[in-house]
Amino acid sequence: MDALIGLFSIIGFILTLIWLFIRIMKKKPKKKPITVLLICLVLFIIALFMPNDSTNNLDKYEWGAVAIEKLQEIGVEEIKIIEVKDRVYNNQILGCDVSIETEKTKLDIDLHAKFKGLDEKDNALYEWSVWSIVDNNDREKVYYDYYEESYGECKPAFNLYDYSTGKILIAADEEAEGGLGELVDIAADMMKVLTDAGYTFEQASDIQKILNTIGIQSIRIYKMTGVATKGLNAVICYPNGLTEQSSRFNFTTDNGILFYAGFLGDDLYDSELGGYLKSYEDVHIPETKIDIDTYTKLQTLAIDNVKNYLNHPSSASFNNFAWGIGRSDDKYKIIGKVEAQNSFGVKDDLNFSVYFVQTDDKFLIEGIMIDGIRVK
Repeated sequence: MDALIGLFSIIGFILTLIWLFIRIMKKKPKKKPITVLLICLVLFIIALFMPNDSTNNLDKYEWGAVAIEKLQEIGVEEIKIIEVKDRVYNNQILGCDVSIETEKTKLDIDLHAKFKGLDEKDNALYEWSVWSIVDNNDREKVYYDYYEESYGECKPAFNLYDYSTGKILIAADEEAEGGLGELVDIAADMMKVLTDAGYTFEQASDIQKILNTIGIQSIRIYKMTGVATKGLNAVICYPNGLTEQSSRFNFTTDNGILFYAGFLGDDLYDSELGGYLKSYEDVHIPETKIDIDTYTKLQTLAIDNVKNYLNHPSSASFNNFAWGIGRSDDKYKIIGKVEAQNSFGVKDDLNFSVYFVQTDDKFLIEGIMIDGIRVK
C-alpha cells in the first residue's frame, strides 16, 4: 500500500465522518460530506492495491542503492519487501539475505558486505555488492550471479536466466559441481577459516573471492609458514572437502594480500601475470595408490636387479624394515637398504633406489641408484 495516499485517505475519512455527524445534528444537507467520504474510500482502495516503488522500500538500507541497481538491470519494476536478514559473524556483518515480491514472482537477493573500516564514531563501514538474485518459486532460475560478471574465465554451475522472458541467457557448465544454494554457507565457512587464521575481514573477503575464481569453494588450513597479516605467509590447504595429501594446494599472501596460488607445480593465480591462470580442477592429480601385489612384485624385481650391481651378490642381506615405495601414474620408485661385502670383503650398508615405468602389465626399469651413484 502506498503509505502517503493511504494516510491521507484515512485522515480524510475520519474528518469527513465528523463533518457528516455535525451536518446530521444541525439537520443540514449531507450530500457534500457523503461525496467526500466516497472519495476517501476510493483513494484508500487505490492505495491498498497500488504497487510499491522499489526506492521507497530499499533506499532506507545501506545496501539499498546497489540492490535497486541490479534489480533494475534484470528488469524488475515493482517490489514489496518480505524479509531482511543480516548474516553476522563475531559482531561483523558478512552480508544480508533479502526476500522480495515482484510483479512476476518472489526473489531472494544475496548481498555481500566487505568491511572497509570505522567512521569517526567507530561505526563499521561496509562496501556492499549483490552476489545473486534467485527465483524463490523456482530455485533453478538464477537471474544474476556476481561471479559471472566479475570473472569472465569462470562458467556458472547453473543456468542464468532472463528475468523478463524466462529463457536461458548463459547455459551451465555441465562439468561444474555445486549450485548457488550453497554459496552463502561456503562464503561464511571460508571467511571463518581465514579470520580464525588471523586475516582481517577485508583480507579474508578478498582471498575468498580469488580462491572462488580458481575453483576453491572451501578450505581447511594444514600449515602456515608465517603471520597472516604481516610479511610473506605461505598457506597450505585441503580444498573442497578433500583430505588426501596429494590434493593440498597453496597460496601466498604479502601483508594479508593474496598474490599467488598453485597446485602440484601448476600456477593457478599470479597477480603479476594478470590474476587467474587455471582452475584447480584443470590440474591433473596423478594416481598414487599401490596395491600389495604390485608392491611385492616391484620389491622382488628390485632385489634381483640390485644384486646384479653388487661386488658379492651372495653376501647381500636386505633390511625388511627399510623399504619404501611411491607412485605417480605409471611411474614407480622403490627404495631400500642392503648389507653386502664390498670389493675388500668388508660389509657395508648401502641405500638404493629403483625406478620403474609400467607398460601394460609389465614393469620396466628406468634407473638404479646405489649409495648415491647411478649404476643404470
